[in-house]
Amino acid sequence: MKTVSLIYTYGLKNSGDMAINLGAFDLLLDLDCEIKAFSKSDESDKEFKITQTYINEYYPQIKLYGGPFKLNRDDSKITTIINHINGYLKTIGVNEDIKFIERLTSSQLVVFNGGNLFRSESITDYARLKALMYPLKKAQEKKIPYIILPHSASTINKRGSRLLDNNLVNAKRFFTREDMSYDYLGRKFTNLQMEKSIDLAFFIKNNDLAKKKFNDKYQSIFNTNSNKIAITLRTQVVGDLGELNTSTKNKILDAIRNTIKHYINMDDYQIMLIVQTRKDREVTEQIYNEYKSTDKIAIIEEYDTLVLKEIYRNCKLLIGMRLHSIILALSANTPAIGYFEKTWGFKNPGLMQKFDLPYKLVEDEVDNLIPESSLVIEETSKYKSRIKDIIEKEKSMIKTSLEHIMKANDGSNNINNLKREV
Repeated sequence: MKTVSLIYTYGLKNSGDMAINLGAFDLLLDLDCEIKAFSKSDESDKEFKITQTYINEYYPQIKLYGGPFKLNRDDSKITTIINHINGYLKTIGVNEDIKFIERLTSSQLVVFNGGNLFRSESITDYARLKALMYPLKKAQEKKIPYIILPHSASTINKRGSRLLDNNLVNAKRFFTREDMSYDYLGRKFTNLQMEKSIDLAFFIKNNDLAKKKFNDKYQSIFNTNSNKIAITLRTQVVGDLGELNTSTKNKILDAIRNTIKHYINMDDYQIMLIVQTRKDREVTEQIYNEYKSTDKIAIIEEYDTLVLKEIYRNCKLLIGMRLHSIILALSANTPAIGYFEKTWGFKNPGLMQKFDLPYKLVEDEVDNLIPESSLVIEETSKYKSRIKDIIEKEKSMIKTSLEHIMKANDGSNNINNLKREV
């Protein structure tokens, strides 16, 4: 059994982020790895404790440790500034977290978790990237091989390119989760050991406990003859750092309203508004309140990623604005269409193109999403078959690649194999 250090794991504020964690766990456990997972939060953060409880319930074999930086966005401005200063000092070798470094590098392989972290358009982005690259810098210093699990990329400026270049080039393998990021990073950096793959959430296995929780909480809602169309709403900018401007937000809501009106006027359809990210709750409740006088719409607020997968499994279609709602639906073999804001990056259109599923951008100035959703509903079996085939093929490819990497590095870290677990 190979011991791996997984950096970083995400919290429960966004179920899509947690989906990445769970997919990484199942992928690495399938490869017979013992996993030490390191959170983005430090152990004093209340979010760490909530996440630890959740992971322990479903994956008791995973050891979860705190990360080296305090990164809580809910802290006061002064606390945040202090944390940033302390974090910067660590990245330049001052007041380093020796315990974290020893835990990290006592593994045979360091695994950088998947996500959408490779972007650099501002000083804030650069500072975040410098912190994120810190464990890879320590792995290089200790000569521990590392890989980067499937990632997306957005715009990376020259400053960010210089920072990323050394870390990415030295990875034993860099996986991207869609073709657009693969092409962009290939142009941006030379000599990357890069492969195309899919989002880690596709590797989440079915879970009996989650199915039981779904039945206990939601079976009465879903136990009707109507076809359920799920909708996830989003009006946040990239990174969920604030609201989109009023004009853009109104375009989104008008298109969603017109789509909802179409289906609630049909006898055999019901709309399920799903909140799986806390920052989407307000706008979702706003739309729900406009139509709640009918019996054709329901709202579900659920942050358990594994239960969400069961929810989408019981829907006919998802109209998704949250990437991981679409991924969870597809992984449960439920077709989806997408509706995205262009600035959210390559990850959204890239995913839909990979599965040959329809999507629209807010910039397309569409009035509704009826043609796209009707197309998929009419040809459900075709889309289901294609989704299943693509997922099985991609999962097999990345597993084979990782097995080769791990075998190639067996015996290369004999000294580290003898290190005592901290």
